[in-house]
Amino acid sequence: MSHWFVLHVNVRSEVLVTSLLEQKGFECFTPMFAQSRIYSDRVKNVKKALFPGYVFCHFAPHDSRHIVITPAVKSILGDGREPIPLPEHEINSLRCASSSQTALPEKYLEVGERVRVQTGLFSGVEGFLISRKGRDRLVVSVDLIRSSFSIELDSRQLEPAVFPPMPSRLLSETALSR
Repeated sequence: MSHWFVLHVNVRSEVLVTSLLEQKGFECFTPMFAQSRIYSDRVKNVKKALFPGYVFCHFAPHDSRHIVITPAVKSILGDGREPIPLPEHEINSLRCASSSQTALPEKYLEVGERVRVQTGLFSGVEGFLISRKGRDRLVVSVDLIRSSFSIELDSRQLEPAVFPPMPSRLLSETALSR
């Protein structure tokens, strides 16, 4: 059975890895955001990975050998013995929210109110509510890679969310890392 997994790849190789794996027949997802670079003679918009060094890939665990031999792939995130699949609600939230033109990388938040968008384009997306420069933003996180990005949102569209508990194997790793 296929699941979504997180691949640790060389930074700035996310698009290359996605392309190579798609050529092998795997479905990949690399959320990107636009950033303006100011040079002395021009301003250039460049696409950058929301999660530098990570690519999301859909495959069956028995296909992991085909994944790790791909150039620029360092590893598949897991517990040291086997890859850990990404929870379905996280990949769904990522796919929906990263399509926003306002998506920006964020620091991973461990403390904050968990919310769910109840209306509009991002209905059902879950994350954390933050305020930046007087504007509300929804932070969508990937616990396995401890990384996040945010989208601008009206807090009136939000409701409190109850997330499923963290898997015990991840909870014990989190406790050990503190």
